[in-house]
Amino acid sequence: MSGMGQSVEQWRPIVREELAAAGIPLPEDLVLATIWTESRGHPGSTNEKSGASGLMQVMPSTLEWYNRQTGSNIPLSVLRSSSKPREQVRVGIWVLGRFWRGAYRYLKSRLKEIPTDELGKIADLFYVAGPGATKKKLDKLEIPFWDYVAGRWPEWNALPHTQNVWDHLPSSIQWDVDAIGNWLKAGEKIVQRAKQGSIVILAAVICGYWWFFRKGNRHDKEEKQ
Repeated sequence: MSGMGQSVEQWRPIVREELAAAGIPLPEDLVLATIWTESRGHPGSTNEKSGASGLMQVMPSTLEWYNRQTGSNIPLSVLRSSSKPREQVRVGIWVLGRFWRGAYRYLKSRLKEIPTDELGKIADLFYVAGPGATKKKLDKLEIPFWDYVAGRWPEWNALPHTQNVWDHLPSSIQWDVDAIGNWLKAGEKIVQRAKQGSIVILAAVICGYWWFFRKGNRHDKEEKQ
């Protein structure tokens, strides 16, 4: 873990445990490099301007998203505490995982094959700049890869984040391509089921309204008779 030192390496056991608990097969070194880039490994770090907090610098609105989606109730004070590194890693890993899946869905709509390393860089842009801003740029490119983004918008302030993360990944990093692929595909199935559920609910609502008004009209006719 070149250039990061003990301040980040000390969190490896927590990162390993939280990745396993979340069922996310991303490399520990990727999370540790993200921690280094975001906070230099100091729990409770807070950006006074943006409000981003914790080892992985999660925004307050993103924490609210995490709590809604997971049924948790982690207050912002936990991300700003120097004694709550596990919770900070847990939230950060969840957010990183969601952005990996979001980047995968986007790239899948445009590419037949997605290199894992490239997917990771786009997911990192999602993490630091947000999916909306990143997609606006990717939509303008024939090939939606990080190098093309950097070539087209070299001054974009999101680029150094990805560069820093990748500069701090060990050259020997191993991507478990099969496990990552299965995890991403499982996420696709979850999204599809959620969409199907929404369609079923909508159909039920429409049918309910149709039955209600049909019944009401029939009663009106009976009363008129």
